[in-house]
Amino acid sequence: DNNAKANTFFPMLEFLLFNQPVKAEVMVKKLREFNALVPEDVRVEDALLAELPSLATMAPPAPAPLLSALASLLRWPDAQIFPALDLCRAVLLCPASQHLLLEKEMLDKVFSACLRQVTKEAPAPAQMLALRLLSNMFASDKGEELLRTYRDSVLTRIFQELFPIVDDNKNIQIAAATLLLNYAVSINRKMDDESQIQMLSTLCINFFTFIFDWEARFRTLVAIGTMLTSSPEALDYARTLEAKEGASGWRVLEGPSKV
Repeated sequence: DNNAKANTFFPMLEFLLFNQPVKAEVMVKKLREFNALVPEDVRVEDALLAELPSLATMAPPAPAPLLSALASLLRWPDAQIFPALDLCRAVLLCPASQHLLLEKEMLDKVFSACLRQVTKEAPAPAQMLALRLLSNMFASDKGEELLRTYRDSVLTRIFQELFPIVDDNKNIQIAAATLLLNYAVSINRKMDDESQIQMLSTLCINFFTFIFDWEARFRTLVAIGTMLTSSPEALDYARTLEAKEGASGWRVLEGPSKV
């Protein structure tokens, strides 16, 4: 339709990242508090705890003990894992140190720790930070490649385990929508039919049903728009999912105009 109003929001071409800096003091305080609660075999020396936030800021090389300390934190119980996820989220955006997390063995540990928290049974901070961390994995080629390889596991977890989101927690909603938006950007760059189908199913079935926060709704719509701009097949599939009806359900007065 040539008369359609020009749209400035999609296709989105760049990844959307969670780039808040780490608050070192707050983090170390939390790590110390949790270190006293976790099983002995994953406890970390106090001196190392104090240095861990430097992984998100410092230039290389990081001493090996810091990395093995981080690997221990990633094995902390669900109730205590969120500071480690937040630290990894920041390290993935730090040019000087991101490579430390991108070596296969470490990246697998980070990814598994995240995936375990993508469930409504997990503590809310861990759900939110796991989704933010996964979103930030798109900041590197290796991270993007891993997420594309395991797309089925990630989206299946979101589709089956995440909804309905605990207490309609808006930060979890926004993080989930951002992760799907980044998947849409990636798939739009390098098409693949199976990914499109799974993405659209998740967005049009789960997100239209369970997302109430306006920023998360906006990111959901941008993700769908990004998927549909360059693929007639995706457009046909979206029609069978009644995407239009789902989207128009969000045309209510109190939403921001961009939605």
